[in-house]
Amino acid sequence: MTESADIAIVSFDNFINGGDAEKRAVAKQLYEAFSTVGWVYLKDFGIPKDRIDEIFGLVSLILAGDSAPTDKD
Repeated sequence: MTESADIAIVSFDNFINGGDAEKRAVAKQLYEAFSTVGWVYLKDFGIPKDRIDEIFGLVSLILAGDSAPTDKD
């Protein structure tokens, strides 16, 4: 039988754009999540979705055994 665990969802926006109190609150959320569950779903971290999709595409190529494209400029 498999047990499911709740994974904390933590917004990083307050860490990027907030003051000391907001940064400490995000750090506390991350610490608590990693200390109890071991995993965190981090959102609002400032990397655009199209860039993430591009990186996942490159990883898929590498894992499939193809070489990653390189810039030849």
